[in-house]
Amino acid sequence: MRRLAIVGLVVLAGCSGPSTAKPSASPAASASPVAISTACPPAGKAAAAVLTPVTLGNHPTIIYSDEPTANGGPVVSSLVRYDVTTAAKAEILKTTVSEAEVSPDGHWIALATLVSGQPAVQLVRTDGQYLQTVFCGEPNGSIRGILWSSDLKSLLFSASSGSGPAPIYRLDLNKGTLDTALRNNSLSTDYAPLSWVDANRVLLLGRPIGPGPGYDLRVLDLSQGANQQASDLPLVVSSSADCWDADNDATTVYTSACQGTFSDQGGGTMRGPTTISAQSATGGQKRIVFNSPTLAVTQLRAVGSNQLLLSVGNQDPARSSAGSVNGLWKVNTDGSGLTRLAASAGKQGQFAVYSQAAWANVSRDGSLYAFQITSLGKPPSYSLVSGPMTGGQPTTIATRADGGLLLMVGWTTS
Repeated sequence: MRRLAIVGLVVLAGCSGPSTAKPSASPAASASPVAISTACPPAGKAAAAVLTPVTLGNHPTIIYSDEPTANGGPVVSSLVRYDVTTAAKAEILKTTVSEAEVSPDGHWIALATLVSGQPAVQLVRTDGQYLQTVFCGEPNGSIRGILWSSDLKSLLFSASSGSGPAPIYRLDLNKGTLDTALRNNSLSTDYAPLSWVDANRVLLLGRPIGPGPGYDLRVLDLSQGANQQASDLPLVVSSSADCWDADNDATTVYTSACQGTFSDQGGGTMRGPTTISAQSATGGQKRIVFNSPTLAVTQLRAVGSNQLLLSVGNQDPARSSAGSVNGLWKVNTDGSGLTRLAASAGKQGQFAVYSQAAWANVSRDGSLYAFQITSLGKPPSYSLVSGPMTGGQPTTIATRADGGLLLMVGWTTS
């Protein structure tokens, strides 16, 4: 059930935008070393991080999660590092993974996991060293929406207590302090960090608490201090559509909307027309950048150089041929240059589940993409593919057809 829920959620609204700040180097180790611990800090507290950098090479490298079939209880996944140049694989860590976010410099992974039965935020270097726990939440709660700052000095995330909307915290990784950035006073909408607009402003994605469609984007300005209220934040855009997604490239927000209702059992409908619009992150007039009468764009990602990546997922039981156009496409932000990069005819594709940072889906040098293809069924099967942004035959890097789960996490180098 968890796997199908993930597929449905991401195909519908994998809504988050990339951090647009330039990746920076990991800060040097403090002159006063901080002890590394995998144990939980005291309740309601955080721990300072030790961010000793690793020496990275120039081989584009994919990090993904490989989760076996569930047999009851928490499932332990493998975080895997795949060198695209040599096709070599290495396991980084075995742990439960509910979220994973690669740092802007590619040296670190922030994980939402479990420590002694408590939801926790852990950091691990991409070579598997320096595993450390920096925060633990309440036993019945959850952690999501992890977002690195561009300077690696802090993390944003939402942490629920098991009931009611989750507040959003800002964890200072140097000092080990925890501030409440947002106290969500909405009784109907749950917010989580989405992406950076600039050094101080963050896009938040709001989704209804409970079943039903509906999304809204708001801007949280961290320079305005702690304990802000969700109802006071400026609204950028809202939608009640099932087939809707959003991403941003700095201060420009892109949204897509198509027709239909998704079903992870294969009985729903997703079809064109699709309209992709652009507007300022502060709101204002929309402009249409792309229209398609036939493609159901279920996800979009702004990947720099005035390009958008599109996941097309036509699903129409009455017109089986509609799925022949499915796959990964790219288009320029002026609507020109529509090109299919990877075909997934009759199947569903999706981008990295946990993050919409630019390096979640595209290599650090911008030359390669990674994409997940899912064949809906009982059980579903998964494959991860990678290929050049200029086009050409993609390479399959991992597959699972046994009820397990493969999820793209992000790119680094090795």
